[in-house]
Amino acid sequence: MRVLVVIPVYNRPDLIVRTLDSVAGQTRPPSAVVVVDDGSTDATAERVAAWIAAHPEPEVHLIRSANRGASAARNLGLARFGQDMEAVAFLDSDDRWPADFLARACQVMAQRPDAVAASTDREFVWANEDRRRYDDLAPITGNPWLWMLERDAGVGSCTLFRAAAVRAAGGYPEDIPTGHDAVLFGRIAALGPWLHLPGAPAEFLRSLRNAPAGHGGHLHHRYPDYLFRWAEVAQRVYREAPAGVHFGARGRRFLARRWRDAASNARLRGDRRQASHCIRHAIRLRPWSIRYWWLWLRIVLGTAG
Repeated sequence: MRVLVVIPVYNRPDLIVRTLDSVAGQTRPPSAVVVVDDGSTDATAERVAAWIAAHPEPEVHLIRSANRGASAARNLGLARFGQDMEAVAFLDSDDRWPADFLARACQVMAQRPDAVAASTDREFVWANEDRRRYDDLAPITGNPWLWMLERDAGVGSCTLFRAAAVRAAGGYPEDIPTGHDAVLFGRIAALGPWLHLPGAPAEFLRSLRNAPAGHGGHLHHRYPDYLFRWAEVAQRVYREAPAGVHFGARGRRFLARRWRDAASNARLRGDRRQASHCIRHAIRLRPWSIRYWWLWLRIVLGTAG
């Protein structure tokens, strides 16, 4: 199985090296790797070029592009180097794989030619804080759409995708700046089974405070209204799910919570119009919730607290 690894990066000169080391350390190496520098303003591209010069294997390419966002960077990498690839992995520039990730993923995908994706577990690691959180991804196989509503769709760095499925789903939507992965992954899940890979987890770096040098920050931090954007994406996933997918009361509850959180955030930011829009969505999903109606009243009256 020919596998392409696509790594978008923006202003992470130190972390991208850690990530590339984890790719180079795979027991089953990829066929090719492409790092797409999304208009970095620091030495990120130079650090990647130096790493490539020092590591003749695996085959790694560097593309330097104008800053257009992570979705465009991933799509560009796949378009340039993925034409003859059977599978693709989209690895974030601050995440790392266990050494056997690609070996496990390729084996399972080869055994299940109908599968469109295979995910291993993930472990969140907070930089410079003695804190970790393990996340078991086994439940994603039953109902990926419900799982994404409840747990978020940030599983790109621990998933191997069938390249044909990514293309058939239209690639990453470039008009959505944050939360775009949920839309694409929902569309991919509609095309075939999503598998789970038991074994060592992928490491997802999360830096809240005292971030290491070269950490460019997570995408959603650039958007004060990111909770509103995420609620819109969740609504889209809910709407686009194929006929026969059952969200039930559980799914409606989690979607309503997304809109409620967005309403609270908009209210704190002083955006009463957006807050009102969001809480109305939440109330339509859970009209019996006194808490939601109380938040609506406070938004309408403009009260504090």
